[in-house]
Amino acid sequence: MNYSEILKAKRHNEHYLKRYCKLIELFKDLNSSGDVHHICPKAKDMSPEYADLANNSWNKIIVTSRQHFILHWVLAKAFPGTSQTLAFFYMTNMLKKRK
Repeated sequence: MNYSEILKAKRHNEHYLKRYCKLIELFKDLNSSGDVHHICPKAKDMSPEYADLANNSWNKIIVTSRQHFILHWVLAKAFPGTSQTLAFFYMTNMLKKRK
């Protein structure tokens, strides 16, 4: 599947979507353990049809916690006013609570 085309079909900020895709390609195959990240977000307003990674293994990337944070930050910029903004908000608040 071409995740870039799937994501482009949603209302987005072109600059940040390009950055997101470049980061995915950069992080791909770097890590053998870490966090599982859905390349096409599984949220209802994004790509819930690709949430099942057993059937959509192309939609999975293993990243470090730092890379995961960066990817969600860029997703929030690429898709402003969507579930991705909220996901990033929750992620940043979870990190604050851990400290």
